Amino acid sequence: MDLRGYGASEKPPGKDSYRLEVLLEDIRQVIETLGTPEGQGEAPAVTGATALSPKCVLVGHNWGGLLAWELAANHPALVEKLVIMGAPHRAVMAGNGVASWGRGGAPGGWVGAVGWCLWQL
Repeated sequence: MDLRGYGASEKPPGKDSYRLEVLLEDIRQVIETLGTPEGQGEAPAVTGATALSPKCVLVGHNWGGLLAWELAANHPALVEKLVIMGAPHRAVMAGNGVASWGRGGAPGGWVGAVGWCLWQL
């Protein structure tokens, strides 16, 4: 599955459509939609995790890897296993403005932030 703005996915205009919270909600909704068995109803979006919530193996690469780290941290009941490729651990990014990227926090975007983090190591 492509993230919004990538590949054949929708490309909503404006920076607000790509804020961290919006992208995480996209992923959470996909997990809930694909993983909720028919006849059991959907898990409430308010909590993001209930007894009916599905668990998934979440795989993220590059920018999707950072999103996967964040989703697993914020909604652990949704993630059974987490596979990250080509992205640093979220703790490495925490001091480098990952939460403010949607507001222009990372110089040079994702590539610039990763390059800066690797340089700091």
